[in-house]
Amino acid sequence: MIDAGSSYLCQCEPVAHFGLGGDTAQERSPQQVTIRWPDGNERTVSDPAAQTTHEVAHPSAE
Repeated sequence: MIDAGSSYLCQCEPVAHFGLGGDTAQERSPQQVTIRWPDGNERTVSDPAAQTTHEVAHPSAE
């Protein structure tokens, strides 16, 4: 779970970091990552590349 945390006039960046350890070969990379928001919406990223930042928007943002 990611909590952006906030207080008066500030907020932390909502970033999640997932490591693959030493297994970065293509055959060991995840085939998909599913993000589930607290309101029940989901978004799945297929074949996410390693060593990359992926920005995933909430489904209602589209």
